[in-house]
Amino acid sequence: MKPRRTLINVIANEKIGLGHVYNILTILPYFSKDEILIVMNNEYSLGKNKFQNKGFNIKSFKNENELFDIIKKFDPHIIMNDILDTKTRFSKKLQKTNCFIVNFEDIGPGSNYVNLVFNPIYNQKSTTTKFFGEKYACVREEFRNKITKLNKKSIVITFGGADPKKISLRLLKIFQIYKPEYKIYVIIGNGFSHKNQILKIIKKLKQNNLEIEAVVKTDRISKYIDKSMFAITANGRTVFEVAARNVPIISISANQREETHEFSKNKKIGYHLGLHSKVSNEKILESIKKMEIFKNRNKFEKRLQKIKIQNSVDNVKNLIEKHYKKWSQSMSN
Repeated sequence: MKPRRTLINVIANEKIGLGHVYNILTILPYFSKDEILIVMNNEYSLGKNKFQNKGFNIKSFKNENELFDIIKKFDPHIIMNDILDTKTRFSKKLQKTNCFIVNFEDIGPGSNYVNLVFNPIYNQKSTTTKFFGEKYACVREEFRNKITKLNKKSIVITFGGADPKKISLRLLKIFQIYKPEYKIYVIIGNGFSHKNQILKIIKKLKQNNLEIEAVVKTDRISKYIDKSMFAITANGRTVFEVAARNVPIISISANQREETHEFSKNKKIGYHLGLHSKVSNEKILESIKKMEIFKNRNKFEKRLQKIKIQNSVDNVKNLIEKHYKKWSQSMSN
């Protein structure tokens, strides 16, 4: 019997970051029996090497016509889109391929014309085909492992794979003035255009006796999060990964879309400061000082322990298989 064919359309660039790539990489092991084809638009192909390193077949396309040519030749049973909001015309065109269509992080009008949608970052009521909330946040395996209690004397700064707004750099400039007594880990992603600037300022901070370390090109940031008292992060998918380790969060939205993400605000698991361009350095420092107080962190940690994110990828996989089975049976009748 020939394996089921699954085509995955995913985007990433410096502006968007690598969250969609990591989301798909987290899901793929659950579809290891499928024949997989990854497709990426040439303009949104940051992180392409991550799929290549895992041995996946990848095809690039320049425009929609080329994409649909690839779909026609591959003839998939399932199409997964992790490409942000979709338009009605695009989704209706996909419908005509007679494939089972699954979208991630899509609140566009096209989401009404696909089989399943998972929107973990939005807080709306789920329907029979659209699922909202952290129960569907596909955190990577390293964040689903058992949590070991560590002596926490550090913090972590992590703003995804690209940090296009250079928020990490801004935070380091704050720490040039405010010198804490704990260690700071700065995660530098593959897409950082300002890597050299960060390394330069870290060198200066070290010379001024600040304990700080640049973590360059690591796919395993959980070990730094696990030994951190708190994390300062963007308000995208990373908040789920940090939350899965029961670590309090100071979140800063890197763009307007992230400001619509409601998890960190609604769950009260730290301090959400809002859009980066509207939050002052004084406000950031105030939040850092508040988070340094043990009783505040302890309050947030107790809330985090009640949130179950570790099984989220299983929830997504089970729903896909359940709905696909029902759909395929209806198609064969």
